[in-house]
Amino acid sequence: MTGGVSSDIYRVEDGERVFVVKRALPQLRVAATWLADIRRNRFEVAYINRVREFAPNNVPTILHHDDEHGYFTMEMLGEEFRNWKTELLTGRGTREQAETAGHLLGRVHAETWVDQSLKDEFDTTQNFFELRLDPYLLATAARHPQLAERIRSEAERIRNTRQCLVHGDFSPKNILFHDERIMLLDCEVAWFGDAAFDIGFLLNHLTIKALHVHADVLEQAKGAWESYRVESGHDEIEPALTRLLPMLMLARVDGKSPLEYLADDGKQCIREFTTDVILHPSENLIDLWSRWQVCLDAYAHR
Repeated sequence: MTGGVSSDIYRVEDGERVFVVKRALPQLRVAATWLADIRRNRFEVAYINRVREFAPNNVPTILHHDDEHGYFTMEMLGEEFRNWKTELLTGRGTREQAETAGHLLGRVHAETWVDQSLKDEFDTTQNFFELRLDPYLLATAARHPQLAERIRSEAERIRNTRQCLVHGDFSPKNILFHDERIMLLDCEVAWFGDAAFDIGFLLNHLTIKALHVHADVLEQAKGAWESYRVESGHDEIEPALTRLLPMLMLARVDGKSPLEYLADDGKQCIREFTTDVILHPSENLIDLWSRWQVCLDAYAHR
């Protein structure tokens, strides 16, 4: 099956049974060298099983797990489920979907906040470093010397933060919708760590897609944040999130996992905006998004 860059994914048919097999890759399918431990597979299963305890309708059913060989099997979701990334890129994404996603992430964080048992179980900082901090933030810092100190400082803050269970790849490509039901996939970056990274990863995708889609996606980002803030009860993370978001935006242009749909002028627009905001930070997300709206308007009328 087609999917992300980090795993082989197979649809298996055995008589009337249909299920999915997912196997972690040691080298991700990107142009740059990007290595990661295949044992991350076990933490994906553990994340799904933990979330199932309080949100059973929002994660797939695990059928079998083979830790030694780095794979697991899970239920095959029907064609009635629509990928949220596809919905967004075709202009069919809605604020209700964004609010639902923010609500689910907020609940995960609220249910696992400062849970010492999970802190011990998901002590996966090295995996998180290999899959997120190094390819996103540190790779970007290496390409932007004038921003490097600030980006590296933020990466260090994230690495040393332990707040809640973090998905690590909470993005539209890993979220499916069917009517009002949301299904969360691809939890292999699971870590007990920084809440701001998780919600920032989601808001980053929505904020950038506002440049590409030219729709009300920025309003959807605001809806996701508000829903998350209310459900999690942890709006104190906003200052860190405001610093982090432009760094994540720049990482999707100049990190190891660049977005495939951005044109060169869109990439340059993001570079100019994020450089300014990283060097002259916004006070909060509303101010940051207001500055981004100015860039969106200029880009639309270029």
